[in-house]
Amino acid sequence: MAQLLPLTPESAEVVASWVHSRAEATMAGGPWFPFPLTGADIVAIDADPAWQVFVLADREGRVVASGSLFAKEDGRLQRIGRVLVDPARRGEGWGRAVMELLLARTDADASIDATELGVFTQNTVARELYLRLGFVRSPGGMTLEVDGETRQSEEFTRPRPES
Repeated sequence: MAQLLPLTPESAEVVASWVHSRAEATMAGGPWFPFPLTGADIVAIDADPAWQVFVLADREGRVVASGSLFAKEDGRLQRIGRVLVDPARRGEGWGRAVMELLLARTDADASIDATELGVFTQNTVARELYLRLGFVRSPGGMTLEVDGETRQSEEFTRPRPES
């Protein structure tokens, strides 16, 4: 079974290598995600006490996905962000796996009321996954211009399931 693993400098370099353009960086982490992205950038995010960055490895130990949790509102609200899947491994279920494991962490913590995330409408595969995982559209979002293309984001929230 796959597990979330803590970020290491080596795994951060692997994740950074998946992002090849400003548009990909924005799709993965919003307009604040740096490009070009380096492993050091990801390690710096993980060093912020509000963020926890995780990676997911396949059976051979190769890093295939990553995702982050961000504590908001005194920890009552968690934000999932910066979910990335190795481009060579997309379509194999790793995005779903990392999301399910991140949600299992937030669901297991009784102090967390809800989990939120944002997604760009162009990212239809991720958007559909989030809806299947129980997220519902919530207020918010932004419009950005990236590489000459307009990008619209949406916000989604998922209440903590009742025990």
